[in-house]
Amino acid sequence: MRRPKTRKDLEHLVSSRVMKDAEFRKNVLANPKAVLAKEYQIKLPKNLKLKILEDTAKTTHLVLPPTTGLTRAGLNKENGQGFSAVNNQTGATAIQFTCCC
Repeated sequence: MRRPKTRKDLEHLVSSRVMKDAEFRKNVLANPKAVLAKEYQIKLPKNLKLKILEDTAKTTHLVLPPTTGLTRAGLNKENGQGFSAVNNQTGATAIQFTCCC
């Protein structure tokens, strides 16, 4: 499995895989941090809360930028791996990174 370089890259990899692999989908929804760390060798900060939201035919998600005063560059630095806290939903699964400091 290749290691994603950006958050958008991770979104694409996860979205593509959940469409083909029901077991991976179940596991990543149940325990996203552990699954992403194992599958993609990503080290996420302990204080980072990770939510994976699943769109349905009747529900979609819109993720708002944080009101913490951090810039996107600051969030990238805080969260590591070049991931930002703003989600550009890709496919059926949304990945939202929020700092819970």
